Amino acid sequence: MAKDKNAPRYDKQGARRVMRKRDYLADFGGQLALGLMANLVGQLNYFYTDKVGLAVGSVGIVLAISKVIDAFSDVIAGNFIDH
Repeated sequence: MAKDKNAPRYDKQGARRVMRKRDYLADFGGQLALGLMANLVGQLNYFYTDKVGLAVGSVGIVLAISKVIDAFSDVIAGNFIDH
């Protein structure tokens, strides 16, 4: 007897599977991007503190200010592109 593709599938514990393979792939892409961003921030902190010689607090403040400016500029640029 052929299996129905649309029939619900269950895992070993009896929970219904709701994610498809493309959902897992999309989740992987998002997690990869988040991991790369976190690594980039870590590398910037290392560079500015150990190589340039700036204080950790000043580097944190500069990066926080740049994130706030980036949040506003993204909205402005998106609005500009939409119109």
